[in-house]
Amino acid sequence: MNKPESNYSAVIVGASIAGCSTALRLANQGVRVAIVEKQSNARYYKKMCSHIVHPSGLTQLIKLGLWDGLQASGAQPTYMDVENQGDRLFYPLFKKAEAANIERRYLDPALKKLVTNHPNITTFFGYRVTELLRNNKRVVGLIAAGLTAESSNQKVTFTCPLVIAADGRMSRTARLDKCRNHIVENHRVALFSYFTTRDLMVPSKIWVKAKGESYIACFPNSNKVLLSCYISASKFKEIHDVQSFYDGYVRHFVESQGIQVGEQVDDLLIAKDTSTLYRAPNSKGLVFVGDAFIAADPLTGIGCSWAMSSAALLSRCVGKSLAGHSAKGAQTLKGWRLLRLNVAVESYHLIHRVKYRLPAYAMAWLSLKGKAVYDKRWFGFLAGILGERRSRAEN
Repeated sequence: MNKPESNYSAVIVGASIAGCSTALRLANQGVRVAIVEKQSNARYYKKMCSHIVHPSGLTQLIKLGLWDGLQASGAQPTYMDVENQGDRLFYPLFKKAEAANIERRYLDPALKKLVTNHPNITTFFGYRVTELLRNNKRVVGLIAAGLTAESSNQKVTFTCPLVIAADGRMSRTARLDKCRNHIVENHRVALFSYFTTRDLMVPSKIWVKAKGESYIACFPNSNKVLLSCYISASKFKEIHDVQSFYDGYVRHFVESQGIQVGEQVDDLLIAKDTSTLYRAPNSKGLVFVGDAFIAADPLTGIGCSWAMSSAALLSRCVGKSLAGHSAKGAQTLKGWRLLRLNVAVESYHLIHRVKYRLPAYAMAWLSLKGKAVYDKRWFGFLAGILGERRSRAEN
């Protein structure tokens, strides 16, 4: 059956970090928001993640009122300690623990709980977008089909001034809009899993191996550590037993650095699609946020933070335009109101290009230039100014 739903000023596709953050930001401005999410379980969380949140993301969590509860669940402040041939750089500088390590099993449900309880947000869990509705080539809504046993024969039609795609790197909304993907290949594969530990660490350690040909990282999370590595796709193809390789190459190395690692408590996850990806909508009335817009190389660990900060940027740009909407369907937004929304969206695109796209491409380019970036003299020079040099550490 078709059930019309037209009481929304924005419909967000995806209830992960970017989608929930955008919904909360807009709802707090008085915007009536619907969230369409294909997963029916509100406690579903994304496992394929390095779980580190940069200072910009931690600021957003504090503003949303989530940080204290997440700390109680085991999240912890941290900073990144990047070591290359004995020299070390820190981010944030001076070992300030202004970043955070947070398990997605706690972060994602906490965000979903907030959106579920917000009076201006209606959630549709267990629904998948099947069609984008258009009027004169402008997206004016969407149709979603139920995926659960209770909703399998149900289709819901949404009309709204703005559809927001927050459905990640593999965005179904982008495919429906026939968007072109712009990809910067990094030819790397990521492996990671959680372990118990007795060590109470603050820094998140990243070791650069062979001038950037591979990386090993250890992210502490209360009484657990996430151990990860990034290796070349060609090296991965040569591996016959991935678990044995991981134990020998990653766990053994981390333990050799004096870090106590206990039982492996999660499956070994393998991420083969880690290249930088950017796309833009083809249609007006549609906007992207988070990984649906730009998915950065996970080696940077920036994805969660950019999801939240780009959600804040989008809500700042379009919030006033949508809050003034009468919430009676997209057709009511005409004339100068429609122009105002179009200008707001274009402002978001312009700022996003400078704040996220250019840095993402720069990081992607630098990650492929390991021999230059991690040259002993260059890295050592920076370590001498901003970090710790081997000679200084030995003294």
